[in-house]
Amino acid sequence: MLRYNLIVYQKFLTIPKKGKQDFMLKKNTLPLFITVLCLIAFGCSSSENETPKTEKPLTTNTSPKSEIIPDNNVKAVPYAVKGRSVDIEFDGTHIWIAHYEDSIISKVDLEGKTIGTYEVQGEPIKLTFDGEFIWVAHFTEPIVTKLNLNGEIVGVHATGESPGGIFRDGEDIWVANGMSNYISKISRDTGETLAEYPVGGGEMPGPYAMEFDGENLWVANYFENTVERLNLQGEVIQTIMPGFDPVSLEYDGKNLWVVLVDEDSVALIDNEGEIESVHPVPNGPRQILFDEKSLWVVSFDEKKLSRLDLNGKVEGEISLDGGPWAMEFDGENLWVVDSTSPKLWKITNKDGQLNEPKPINEKYYSLNEIESLPHIVTTDQGFFSSPYPSIIIEDTIWLSIREEQRIVLIDANGEEKKSIKIDGELSDMKFDGNFVWVSDPKERSISKYTSDGSFVAEYDVSSRPTKIEFVENNIWFISTEDDSLSWMTKSGEIGEVYQIGGWPLDILYDGKYVWTSNSRDKTVTRITLDGEELKKYRVGDTPIQILFSDYHGEGHIWVLNYGDNSLMKLTRYGMRLAVVSLSKGSSDLASFQGKIITYNPITEEFKEVSAEIGGESMENNKWREPSRFTK
Repeated sequence: MLRYNLIVYQKFLTIPKKGKQDFMLKKNTLPLFITVLCLIAFGCSSSENETPKTEKPLTTNTSPKSEIIPDNNVKAVPYAVKGRSVDIEFDGTHIWIAHYEDSIISKVDLEGKTIGTYEVQGEPIKLTFDGEFIWVAHFTEPIVTKLNLNGEIVGVHATGESPGGIFRDGEDIWVANGMSNYISKISRDTGETLAEYPVGGGEMPGPYAMEFDGENLWVANYFENTVERLNLQGEVIQTIMPGFDPVSLEYDGKNLWVVLVDEDSVALIDNEGEIESVHPVPNGPRQILFDEKSLWVVSFDEKKLSRLDLNGKVEGEISLDGGPWAMEFDGENLWVVDSTSPKLWKITNKDGQLNEPKPINEKYYSLNEIESLPHIVTTDQGFFSSPYPSIIIEDTIWLSIREEQRIVLIDANGEEKKSIKIDGELSDMKFDGNFVWVSDPKERSISKYTSDGSFVAEYDVSSRPTKIEFVENNIWFISTEDDSLSWMTKSGEIGEVYQIGGWPLDILYDGKYVWTSNSRDKTVTRITLDGEELKKYRVGDTPIQILFSDYHGEGHIWVLNYGDNSLMKLTRYGMRLAVVSLSKGSSDLASFQGKIITYNPITEEFKEVSAEIGGESMENNKWREPSRFTK
């Protein structure tokens, strides 16, 4: 006897009589709760926010405790500071630290002792030293602050919204205004804004980091995934697309290096602006630094500090507890600030022997593994989880049982009404209001059935169709065979074929655009119905499901990332608004009565997520980088 394992709600919450098809029913009485990403990527528990009572080193200077194995010459010594930190700067004598949450700047000597703490207006996020003054960018205020070396505020100057990057070119101060989509040139002497130059080519490029190579400015546009080269007159000379989510730039005297946080890699751009190579680094890289000899990368997710040669090869690494975020070089030692605890790391004997780097492996899931995951089916009365792809037409459940190559039609009492034999391979089925359409990748076809299960027609298509979607009067489908998106009319005429991302697993129509989730390259693709605009946006690891919600009118895209157990909310233009952490194994996504529903077959729990999570727009979020959530 075939056992249909369903978690059924309301209308289908009927236990079959003995002798009929056996349903396993489970009422959804488990609590449903929401775990929202802390939009400040360096956030953690409240206990970590406590300010230490003393500024003494966490370990003594005379006999520092090494965090490394005994035969390692490189030592990491932690010192107490005044709070969690996000940036660090060296003025030639002292270390300056930005404490984002506490709105303070610390001054620390080279023995790790805090000399002073200074309050500033708004959350400080970036620092730069101009040879005489410390300049502070405040991410939640449209200002920059100028401090003398005694910590006294000598100027507060207006800039654009969300200044996330600041540096000097020798003459002036430059600021990257993330929400205003331009960079500002500010007089070092007076703080006057001398010029404003737009960057990026889209609605929200998100200029985040900048670098100066002695001749040109380089700007990393986070949301647009571009790096631009500008002259000092603000003219864009070149636009480069090195990869997803550039957050840090560093010039080594010859080449430009770019940290791609969501690709866990660094890109090398030569002096001609060509992408010469891309190199993997430990997960969650935040910053890259050149010390006149080697490159250093700090990785938040894996709590690693890595040393690279000038060809991008990781030569060694050191582990740091907490959340290492930013670093600075004082001419002899490296200093690393911690974004999860009031801690400052001093890395001594940095040219000594580092630990051998661990191999960087990627986890990929087989198609069979993903196709075997349970599916959520929704009705007007409720929703249930099915081990098979399912649809409901009036009082009938259609189940596609792949291992038996058939579709089973079942009534609400669990009785089998009809069985439809499939010659090839079942993949997906959708109901358009009149007919049921079934994709068969083995036979390279899409078939059409009446609502009572009668066969109508079979249409040959150009590839192996997996998921299908109705888009106006046509049927769009994806194929993992050749990473393609295509469409056909309901009479079987084949349209164009588009190349999308690696290994597409789901397709969505939001009423304006067609979307695909590309599991292999961790992206979603957006395309217009005429194929003129094809854009990719970085999401999480192994996106397997994609959903449209029009809660706010304009609509949002929800992406279920199976590989890192996350649910991501995007605008229709690919901007990330929120990331929700899910329990391991969460496998499907649906909407019901204004809620986003996920299901975990391991715990047999549904989870409801408010469609309001992340706010109506990016303006509702102070920190707009939910690419990594706190583990």
